[in-house]
Amino acid sequence: QDRHGESDTLSLVGATHRLAKEYQKALDSFNQALVIKRAIADRRGEVVALRNIAQVYDSLSFDYYYESMSAKERGEYWTRQAKRAEDDSKHNQAIEYYRKALEADPKPLHAMSLAMAFRMANRLEEGLKFINDWKQRYGEDESLDFPLTRLNYALAEDLSKKGAQAEAIRY
Repeated sequence: QDRHGESDTLSLVGATHRLAKEYQKALDSFNQALVIKRAIADRRGEVVALRNIAQVYDSLSFDYYYESMSAKERGEYWTRQAKRAEDDSKHNQAIEYYRKALEADPKPLHAMSLAMAFRMANRLEEGLKFINDWKQRYGEDESLDFPLTRLNYALAEDLSKKGAQAEAIRY
């Protein structure tokens, strides 16, 4: 019987459970993999299994901590994640993090950040649609005038470069 393959499969199953936030099932799988790694004297595999178990506890503790945060703290957490993504030029990831910030704490600052992230990701039409939807839902807010102007300008410039001057004038 291929004990290495069995433990590797258990580790993959554990990782799947951890991603699904099924922490007890993940721990069960990782612990079974650990027992096998120890039985076959695979020290490197044992270290990996222990690290996997530690990651489950880390995820579990973060989930408990996140639940204890206020809406403002959650928004600030996701904003920090978004800024790190932007620093790494991962603009689409930043958009997802800003969406989470806005979901946690719907305030104009997060809306403005999301709109600007759309611009950085060159997703201009989505950014304009987002701002217009935001304004319909929450009303006018002058803090959104700057990103709206920037998005309109970028979209007009993009359309103009594509030879669609008549359409660019709308923005």
